[in-house]
Amino acid sequence: DAATTWGDAVEARALFERAASTAVDPVQRAAARRKAGLVAMWHADARGGHRALVRAAEEARPFDLDLAARALADAALAATAWDCRVALEVAAEASVLCESGLEATRVVVGAAHAWCLTLRGRPLDALQRLTAIEPLFTAIDPSSPDAVSLLFALNVHLQAGHHDLVRSVCESTIAQGIDAPAIGMHAAPMLLLADLDGRTGHWQGLDVRFAAGLEMAARAHQAGPC
Repeated sequence: DAATTWGDAVEARALFERAASTAVDPVQRAAARRKAGLVAMWHADARGGHRALVRAAEEARPFDLDLAARALADAALAATAWDCRVALEVAAEASVLCESGLEATRVVVGAAHAWCLTLRGRPLDALQRLTAIEPLFTAIDPSSPDAVSLLFALNVHLQAGHHDLVRSVCESTIAQGIDAPAIGMHAAPMLLLADLDGRTGHWQGLDVRFAAGLEMAARAHQAGPC
């Protein structure tokens, strides 16, 4: 976890894979493999991450449905890098698994599902899926890795034209100066704001905001799932 926080993706992935290969407890093994998959996904190996995440879900399913659902939701996001049809199928499977799961799990899975629906050209279905989980957002610690899900939810709102909401949340996140081990959390609000400025014709400072977001992503060795 420490290696992930400080941006050493190679070391973090190797350590998580080692933990997965040596763990005796199946839940610990699946949890470690999920983290290895997340590191791979966010550091330019979406296919490798997808494989690890699907395997983690399979390992966790008999013992921990919440962990299995989270791993599948992550795998769905990884699959958006090459086939949004596969992504949506996996996200839908994750949603079934977590129907009676923890509130935080339902948010993580629901946000991923909504984003996959958006990418498949189903914005109304995406908003309906998001509406079902938004009352549960308070279950998410904004300084935790789960907070990445809230940013995917904002992407759905951005595509739906809810610009004021997106701007308010992103600016609030940046102002808080969150320094959390949430993979992908650091640069995302800045890049979302830059995207929003481009969509709404606010050109002044747009290149600066994009550059700052990309620089922050580079410092954390974050390439995203694409």
